[in-house]
Amino acid sequence: MSLNFQVLPSLFPHHKKKLLIHSDRLISYKDHLNEWRITSTSNKFLIEMRDKNGSINLFSYDLEYKACLDFLYLCQVITTNNPNTPKILVAEADYRFCEKNGSYSLEIWIMLGTKGERYLHIELNQNEIEAFEENGMSFIYQLISKIEKEEVIYQKRSRPNWYTDSQEYRDWIELHTQEKPKIIEKIIYQEPQKKGGKFLIFFILLLVTLYVLFFINL
Repeated sequence: MSLNFQVLPSLFPHHKKKLLIHSDRLISYKDHLNEWRITSTSNKFLIEMRDKNGSINLFSYDLEYKACLDFLYLCQVITTNNPNTPKILVAEADYRFCEKNGSYSLEIWIMLGTKGERYLHIELNQNEIEAFEENGMSFIYQLISKIEKEEVIYQKRSRPNWYTDSQEYRDWIELHTQEKPKIIEKIIYQEPQKKGGKFLIFFILLLVTLYVLFFINL
């Protein structure tokens, strides 16, 4: 089992989903520079890359898994398209959903009240993989909720056979960090200073000084 065409839209982060168009046989993602399309046909999968000048690059795939992997990588959803490298598909502060060569794992942190937290590494079984391939990330969110409620049961399944390291997590975070909008400072209007007041004060001080000097010389 592996990634399939149906689950791809659910793997896009929120800030990219608004630029995503998908139907039963076409998924399109377009940013301010390029557009990527993946098309599902009866026997093949096609990926098109279109730049702002209208140039088109076309790639054909026999394997659905490889086509989906490359599409996610081109759209900068995942950090690598190497099947054998553990990679993060979706992550939040308390979990990471990962993929490696068609297998899936859920790395999750369970809060234990005031006693701290416990780290679990659950590799999806066959039934869970099929549920994910049918329902996408909505099933994974349900699974996370179930693990939190039945932590003792899932603790027995926790096996760190393979996992994503901290560098992969840092790379993933950097990949999904949105560019901060540029802040244009307001130009604050300042009323021109009037020089008449300063001149009057200077004239008064001059008169006082001359008056004092006059009486000193008497």
